[in-house]
Amino acid sequence: MPPVPRSLDERPRQGVFVIPEYGKEGFIMQKKNIYLMYAISCLQGMVFYGPIATLYRQAQGVSVFEITLIESISLVLCLALELPWGIVADKIGYKKTMVFCCLLYLISKVIFWRAEGFPAFLLERILLSVVMAGLSGVDTSILYLSSAKENSQKVFGIYNGLGTAGLLLAAMVYSVAVGADYRIAGFLTVISYGAAAAGGIIMLRTAFGLFSPLQTKMQNEQIMSADRATALSINAVIIDSVGVGTNLVFGALAEKNLTAALLAGACLCAVGLKFTESMGKAKRFSGADAA
Repeated sequence: MPPVPRSLDERPRQGVFVIPEYGKEGFIMQKKNIYLMYAISCLQGMVFYGPIATLYRQAQGVSVFEITLIESISLVLCLALELPWGIVADKIGYKKTMVFCCLLYLISKVIFWRAEGFPAFLLERILLSVVMAGLSGVDTSILYLSSAKENSQKVFGIYNGLGTAGLLLAAMVYSVAVGADYRIAGFLTVISYGAAAAGGIIMLRTAFGLFSPLQTKMQNEQIMSADRATALSINAVIIDSVGVGTNLVFGALAEKNLTAALLAGACLCAVGLKFTESMGKAKRFSGADAA
């Protein structure tokens, strides 16, 4: 029998084996988890309608303000579901949560593909909110618990990079082969997300950027609780709360003057950068005082 785990980093968590003592089979299981997550990230990054997402909705009768209203409703729903989903994910297991969310993700893309008018696009975004709240913390928890602690930042970097690579590849395919046919772009996205959902099912059956990887690693390392998804959900609630109001502000400004909306975004970025610098200085000073 394998030795009894002594800590969070040493025990099998929700079907993810994270210690070398579990032997070759456990090591292979970890690698399968990581590679499947890589594939899912790339496939879900392939949003073929990404370059014309706003135009796609406008062509189906949705105004810019209605688009931002949909986004704000989506963020509010994400906030409401973050903590409940985190608790559920810690109870039922990360793999089952991942599979369910991948399947629901696919359904949302089918709705987007066939949507016409505000209600249909709102429904798509509501489903997407459920998915985003469900995946929040789950994907990074699977990666963190499936990788060696010293390699987790590298794993997060590849994971996020593949998502971006998928988006860029989809944009290239759109510009070369799709053109003005918005519905084809939506259909190709459905195919990509269908493949991602299949990858999630395979994960269940087999027992499972630069700043973003560092941020994710820091968040995971600071979590001492076994209920990792719940803790990460709390972080997401705080971050997403800011977006609820700004979405509506940007939407209203864009309806009147696009330049004003862009300038407002630049100002908020500058404020955020200044705040981050101030927090970094305060932390260094407190560390010096403690020493």
